[in-house]
Amino acid sequence: MIENLLTQLGTTTAVVAVAGYLLRSWFSYQIQLLRSDYEHQNTIQIETIRAEFSRDLARLNIHENYLHRKRVDLIESMHHRAVDAEYSLQTFFLGWWTITDIDEVKGKALNLPYPTEDALKIMKENGKKFCEYFLEINSSLHKNALFFDDEFIRGVVDTYDPFFKLILNIDYNSLPRLPEEYKDVVVVGRIPRHFVVKLFREALGVMDKA
Repeated sequence: MIENLLTQLGTTTAVVAVAGYLLRSWFSYQIQLLRSDYEHQNTIQIETIRAEFSRDLARLNIHENYLHRKRVDLIESMHHRAVDAEYSLQTFFLGWWTITDIDEVKGKALNLPYPTEDALKIMKENGKKFCEYFLEINSSLHKNALFFDDEFIRGVVDTYDPFFKLILNIDYNSLPRLPEEYKDVVVVGRIPRHFVVKLFREALGVMDKA
């Protein structure tokens, strides 16, 4: 009887051991399946995110390239007008100086680009041209405000605005003497363009060498 009992216990122990091994193997297999499935799903999610990021980056690059080309075209056009405005402003001040103090102009050994008797006419014409060039620049900025920030637009406009208002408010029938600060007509006439060129370069990412 004892022998039978021991035999049964031995058999039960073996069965339990086998069952325990099979159960551990099953659990290990299930865990491995879950892990593989998780890694597979994780890989799919990562690749999906990576693909979406690549598409967004490509769209952003296309968008930025378009914006850059647009800014280049607009700034080139505005710079042409800035050069025209520079010459007109210089001639405007030279005409003013000639009218109010021809002797001082001659004393500076300046070569007048026109006969002195036409000074008033030339002054009016170039004052008008300067205003027209500025209005073209101003119109271009505001029509294309999507491509420039407000600070850039304000900086360009504020540069020309004092000269624009000066010309609009001048009384050609009673001209005062040309103010001393405007008598270096070449340098003063260049002020607006020199300033806006810095703004143009910043907008295009062109930096001056240190």
